[in-house]
Amino acid sequence: SFKTKSHSTAAMSIIQDVPIDILGSDMLQEVQEPEVGNPMVKLISPPLKTLLNVVERLKNVDSTICITGNMAGELEMEARTDFAFMNTTWKDLGLPQAGQANDPSIKATLKVDADSLSKAFTCHLLRPTQSICCMIEGNFEMLVWYVEIGKDSIAYYLPVRD
Repeated sequence: SFKTKSHSTAAMSIIQDVPIDILGSDMLQEVQEPEVGNPMVKLISPPLKTLLNVVERLKNVDSTICITGNMAGELEMEARTDFAFMNTTWKDLGLPQAGQANDPSIKATLKVDADSLSKAFTCHLLRPTQSICCMIEGNFEMLVWYVEIGKDSIAYYLPVRD
């Protein structure tokens, strides 16, 4: 947990539920950090409060949200069932590494749990200076949202659903 100032002058505490398992020393030696690979798509995201509002509406349609992004600066979120379809698209989003050669045809599509995404976006209360969406496809698919708060940052790793 950590504390920060909110829009008012009152201090606010942010607490996240993180499951913890205690490992013995023999088991700890076998644990290694997974290789997640390089993101195929990296975008500077729209404001997190806007994203949270969109996710809250989409999760009324389905518990899984499909996120598609490309290196042309487009991000789309959608929820779909047999009876309903809802989507939102943002265009002209910035790329975090401006000046580098980027292929605008590179695209990634991932499905994530709507509740997990909603919980991650509540960090808008910390008034981040910037947030970056990274989409990793391949053997270890994952959505990573980096949130910069001044000189600090938080990374939200969201596993992909089938």
